[in-house]
Amino acid sequence: MSTPHLAGSGPTAEAEDLRAALEGLRALVLDPSFTHPSFADLVLTHGRDYAPAPWPGEVHPQRMGDCFAAAQEWADRESWTYCEGHALVDDPLLGAIEHAWCLTPDGRVADPAAPDGWILAYRGLPLTDAFRRAQNRDGTAVLTYGRDLLSAPNIAVLRDGLPPDALVTAPPYPYGTDSEHDRRVRAVLAGLAASAGIPLEELLQQIGAATRTLEQTLPTGPATGEPSGAPGPKPGPATVLWQRPGDEEWGVASLVPAEPAAQPRPCSGRHICPWRRDAPAGQFPPEVYEHSAPGNRLGGPPGWFGCHSSTAARPLLCAGWLLAGADGNTTALEMIRTGVLPLPELPDGVELYDSYAEMAIANGVDPGLPALYERPAGQPADFIPIQDLADHHDHDGADVEAYGDGWVESLVRELKRSMPPGALLGLVLAADDTVLQLRLLRVSTGHRGQGHATRVLARVCAEADTRGLIVACTPTDEHGADRTRLEALYRKFGFAPTAPADRLTEHTWQRPAARPAPGGGAV
Repeated sequence: MSTPHLAGSGPTAEAEDLRAALEGLRALVLDPSFTHPSFADLVLTHGRDYAPAPWPGEVHPQRMGDCFAAAQEWADRESWTYCEGHALVDDPLLGAIEHAWCLTPDGRVADPAAPDGWILAYRGLPLTDAFRRAQNRDGTAVLTYGRDLLSAPNIAVLRDGLPPDALVTAPPYPYGTDSEHDRRVRAVLAGLAASAGIPLEELLQQIGAATRTLEQTLPTGPATGEPSGAPGPKPGPATVLWQRPGDEEWGVASLVPAEPAAQPRPCSGRHICPWRRDAPAGQFPPEVYEHSAPGNRLGGPPGWFGCHSSTAARPLLCAGWLLAGADGNTTALEMIRTGVLPLPELPDGVELYDSYAEMAIANGVDPGLPALYERPAGQPADFIPIQDLADHHDHDGADVEAYGDGWVESLVRELKRSMPPGALLGLVLAADDTVLQLRLLRVSTGHRGQGHATRVLARVCAEADTRGLIVACTPTDEHGADRTRLEALYRKFGFAPTAPADRLTEHTWQRPAARPAPGGGAV
């Protein structure tokens, strides 16, 4: 279920340019008897303006030419809202194009197809999940022609108009829930709109405008009832990556803050910092501790822990976490050491839990929950984020030794640079006089299934053949890989499982060496 949102507004000049372009496209009439004779007429009549925004994730999918399918896939994956309409492109030869994108829970554009900065303004229709799926358009455009121009637009909508349940119009409520509280709020808003004699959507837009005006006048200091008084960076707004409910009141939001800031001391007041041993057990539901566990497990990848009073407009790190739970986060420790983050104060008499696991268990989390102690499935002890493998030109001593005499390093650099814009390649090779070890071959998630791994493996095998080397690897299902498909790919290139007695390395599969031909070629 997509979380409803308030309509955004694009930059005035670009939005006006887009609407002017749509007025011209309005003349491309499909049938003058239709309620909306053209798709442009539908977008002008019911569409809303949205401003461009950077992709909220680490790696942009950039699925150019596949926007309708990509937007629906990401809407389903992240519980975002699918939006279809037109976009104004930063290219005078293209102008306004038919396009699809997503809207995050806070109403920001998340475009999995177009690179950041390529689109100047959006105007489109935010569709409900129920309406979108009921159209049975099989991943292509829901309303217009889509990628395949042989497929017809949605004639029923153009002819008869949008049904009442087509557009997302409900007010925003946290975490995509539908609790009794949410229903009461929606009923009150509907009553207010009826009393004012205006549509609910217009009321929501007025509320949104008033909220944005209010946010500009709010103080940036700590909220009422929370600690205050310590100097430090003022928090800027954050990008919301996703939200997960705990109960009807509390949940966990994953944010990317514009700049770091933290509470000056562990919170007291109505809701006490959960890191404090004197905090009442159960003030927050166990689910929120379970959601936050992956970034705070013992020995796991370092995460960040926000204060319970944080919002996307005012994100703050938890002072209790910085004092007791951030010892595995070298970035946080360095920021404290250099003064970027002032070290929070621990008031006299206040004791903190020794670890995240201890705190979570004290608040009702099952002590046997693996997420409290173990790394996520598929992350070995030396797990390296793929962005760190993208294109290193300088290697420390260990890396140079692993790469051997230099040709392997050149091959890795060549293959990483061969990836299309936005696509990342994780590739780690090591070689001696007999064996070329394929230690890691990983393509960024949004670019899998496009033949990149096959192309890279073919190039690696060709280089090994030229040099008369055996190639060794170990197919696994780590990092989201499909092991069955991966093994099929390796067999295609001549790899096969190797008996333990015949293995030349720790790897479980080997590909025999080709016999070098005179002059360096293989036969």
